[in-house]
Amino acid sequence: MSAQSAILLVSLIPLGVAAWQDVHTRHVSNWITLPLFFLAWPLARWLHGWEGVIVTGVVFLITFLAMPLGFGAADGKLAVYLAAVGGAILVLLGLVFNLLMLVLARLFPERARRLAILHEEEDGRHIAGIPGFFLAAAVFLFVEVVTL
Repeated sequence: MSAQSAILLVSLIPLGVAAWQDVHTRHVSNWITLPLFFLAWPLARWLHGWEGVIVTGVVFLITFLAMPLGFGAADGKLAVYLAAVGGAILVLLGLVFNLLMLVLARLFPERARRLAILHEEEDGRHIAGIPGFFLAAAVFLFVEVVTL
């Protein structure tokens, strides 16, 4: 097993915990996201060289700029980690999954409400959010580990 495969496999643990927290509480704790965010940068350099650091930096910039649009801080920190260990393709796959879920939530609002994809804020606004972005990312990580 290569070093990257081992890192990807171990990454399933915190991503699984993040997915569970996200689905059950709609919040992911900093004790999960911050260590992974800070670990992302040396891992990107070690696994992919300076190109990995650049890709990780671009994902960081994009997720930071997307925060006013509803992309959460935990999503951003973990997207940076995923970019560092798996490359931009993992982040793109996770985002495509999220967009697909948002479209489905708009098409089937009752089902989405039951799945906690669409919830109502205190001011009465309906907010679409995907609990389990990290679960999708963990699945993609697992698939990548299996195919390495």
